[in-house]
Amino acid sequence: MNHAANSSWLRSRQLMTMTTESPVTLGWLTRSPQMVDRAVTNAVTLLPSWVYLGMILVAAVGICLTVNYRGHNQLSSAERQFNQMRTEIDAFRRSNASLETEVLRITTEPASIESAARARLGMVRPTDVVVPLQSRSATNLASISFVR
Repeated sequence: MNHAANSSWLRSRQLMTMTTESPVTLGWLTRSPQMVDRAVTNAVTLLPSWVYLGMILVAAVGICLTVNYRGHNQLSSAERQFNQMRTEIDAFRRSNASLETEVLRITTEPASIESAARARLGMVRPTDVVVPLQSRSATNLASISFVR
């Protein structure tokens, strides 16, 4: 170490000594503001400039890494959501395709038309014999058709 650095360290040590009158307060706090400013200035000038540059670079790299990490997390979350939506859309397309084929079958095949008319609408042929049955609760009447 050079002589100037040693003397400034000694000066700052002398400013920080405690007074004998008051052991609770530090002696350099009770002195003039110019002496406190000089002590702070000496403490700041003791560190080389590359230390300040290093601290700034470390802070900048930390901020960049934090921003990149957060962006990566948001990207992966968006990809997960996109893939989930894509699978739901594919399931809806398959369901729509099966419904379209069922609608086409019901509207074009005579057997499926007759079956739907009998089951959903309760329709019968003129040659069918309809026997109404009284249910146990006596409020519901069901009909059974016998086909000849």
